Amino acid sequence: MCQRITKNTGLIAYTSREFEDLTINYYLENTGIPLNFGVAVLLGLIIAIAISGQTFHNFILDNVRYLAVFKAMGASNKLLLRMTLLQIVWVGWIGWGIGVGGAALFGYFFRGSNLSFLLPWQLLYLSGFSMFFICAISSIVSLRKITKVDPGAVFK
Repeated sequence: MCQRITKNTGLIAYTSREFEDLTINYYLENTGIPLNFGVAVLLGLIIAIAISGQTFHNFILDNVRYLAVFKAMGASNKLLLRMTLLQIVWVGWIGWGIGVGGAALFGYFFRGSNLSFLLPWQLLYLSGFSMFFICAISSIVSLRKITKVDPGAVFK
C-alpha cells in the first residue's frame, strides 16, 4: 500500500513501524534529548549511590555497639558481613518492589491519558539490576567499618 501511494502520488508513505523508526532516529540524531536523558539518569545513579551509601554507613555507625557485642560473643567478621549484606539485600528488594509497584500503579491509573507510559519487562530487570548495583557499591564503604569493630567497645 505504501509503495502504491508513493508511486501514484509522488509522496512518501510509511508503515507504522517505518514511521516509528524514522521518528526515533530523528530524535536520536537531531535533538539533545537522549544526551540530556542520559545525563539525568547518570546523575540519578550517582545521587542514589551517595544517599544509600550514607544511609547504610549511618546504619552501621548506629549499630556498632551491637556488632561489637556479637563479636565479643564470638561472631566472626564473615558472619557479621553476611548478616549486614542480607539486610542490605532485603532493604534493596523492598525498595525496588515499592518503586516498581508505585510506577505500575501510576501507569495503570493513567493508562490512555497523556501521562501513560510503557513499562516493558526489560526495564524492570534493568531497574532491579541498577538497584542491586547501587546497594552493592554503597555498602562497600559501610562494610569496612564492621571488620574494624573492637569487641572491647561494648565494655567501655
